[in-house]
Amino acid sequence: MPANSNNGQLGASDPNPFYITGLIDAEGCFMVEVSNGKKIVFALRFAIKLHNVDLPLLKKIQAFFGAGSITIKDGYANYRVSKLDDIMRVIIPHLVNYPLQSAKLIYFYLWRQCGIKKKI
Repeated sequence: MPANSNNGQLGASDPNPFYITGLIDAEGCFMVEVSNGKKIVFALRFAIKLHNVDLPLLKKIQAFFGAGSITIKDGYANYRVSKLDDIMRVIIPHLVNYPLQSAKLIYFYLWRQCGIKKKI
């Protein structure tokens, strides 16, 4: 994405999907949470955590995906997608169409496989 007057953050227009993927490559996190109760349950989570000065950027990412929530704590803003339907509908297809470029791609494939198995 070309440099602009807002320090490389997303402009007013629709975000560049390659920029979103690059940010995920650098700051994104794929999680599988397991809870033990009477029954073992696991859930997929996706998150991007940035300093709170980048809250406007996370809001644009949230609008881009049309899913997830943002929380602010201890000077950091955390964008998180927890609903499996949202993960399967928007996060995974985005990263299939605009693939990660780092070793994080391997973790994405494993995480995606957990989501596919959970949907079955």
